[in-house]
Amino acid sequence: MRIRKFYKGEGELGIVIVLAVLGLAVYGIYALSQTSGSGEQEGTVDYSDCRQKVELKDGDSKIQSRKFTCSYSKTSTGKIMSGSCISIEMENGKCVTAYMYEKKSEIICKDNEQVSYDGSCSCAYGFVNSRGVCVSKNQSCINSYGSYSYSNSYDNDSCYCNSGYVFNSNKTSCISAEPLTNGCKKTYGEGSYFTYKFEDGKSICGCLDDYVWNFRRDTCVTKESVDTSCKKSYGSDSYYLGYVKDSSYMCKSN
Repeated sequence: MRIRKFYKGEGELGIVIVLAVLGLAVYGIYALSQTSGSGEQEGTVDYSDCRQKVELKDGDSKIQSRKFTCSYSKTSTGKIMSGSCISIEMENGKCVTAYMYEKKSEIICKDNEQVSYDGSCSCAYGFVNSRGVCVSKNQSCINSYGSYSYSNSYDNDSCYCNSGYVFNSNKTSCISAEPLTNGCKKTYGEGSYFTYKFEDGKSICGCLDDYVWNFRRDTCVTKESVDTSCKKSYGSDSYYLGYVKDSSYMCKSN
C-alpha cells in the first residue's frame, strides 16, 4: 500500500475546496426553495380577476404543492400574528384559480384570546377576563352574581338581574324579590311591595298604585278609603291631595 505525503498548504486547500462545495450545495438548496412550486414568500398579489377562488386551511395537503405569496401581521418582535396567503393558477396569461388560506399565528393563545402587538395574549373582542379566563360578558356576570344575572348588549360594562330578581344589599348576587315583597306585605299590608332598593342593608317597601301610606306611615291603605275619609271630614266634593301633614291626610274641596 502506498502512502501519499501531503505537502504544507495542500491540506488547507483541500478543506477550502470542501467548504466551497458545501456552500454551493446549501445555496443551491436555498435557490431551489425560492423558485420551486411550494412554500411561502412575503408580499402581495392581486387575485380580483380570478374566475375561481378556493379557500384552504393552513396545514392542508394542497398547500404543500404550491407557492404562496403571504401578507403578514407581525408582533413587535417579528412573530407572525396572522396573515393571508394567495397562490394563483394562470392559463394563457389569465388567472384561472386563486387558492388562499389564513395563516395561523406563531403564538398560541387560549380559547377566546388573541395575540397583541407586544406578543402577549389578551381577551379577544367581545370577551372579558373573569377569574383568569376569557369568557363572554354575559358569562362574566353569571360568574360574579349568579345564574340569575345577565349582561345588557347596550351596556357591556354593567350586569343586571333577571326579571323578578334583585341585587342583594351587598350587591354580590342576584336574589329573588318574592321573599322581600312578601316581607313588605307582612309588615305593611297587601298593598305594599318591595321597591328593589336597599337602605342601610334593609329592604325599602312602597305602596302599590291604588294604595297610599296611612298618616302614621305604617300601613298601605287604599286611595279610595282616604278619599272617603276626606269626604266625611270636608264634604262630598273633597279629595285626598296625596300627602300627610301633622299626622293628618291633606284634603281639598272643589
